[in-house]
Amino acid sequence: MIDSLALLFAGCGAVLFFYRRVLAYLRYFQQEEYNGQRFLAWFRRYRAFDRRGSAICLLAFIGTGALA
Repeated sequence: MIDSLALLFAGCGAVLFFYRRVLAYLRYFQQEEYNGQRFLAWFRRYRAFDRRGSAICLLAFIGTGALA
């Protein structure tokens, strides 16, 4: 029961995190007139991913035993 509850909270947190990230990326993507190459160039140039948030998501994924 507790494992299921922890997994539910981790899943809800991940959904919220990725939802907010996707909105930010889509906003920029729209400003670039949906040019995928320019978006990817910007993404690589400015390292636009959230390192801390991605690390937390990875640790939560590992911590829930999803890899086992």
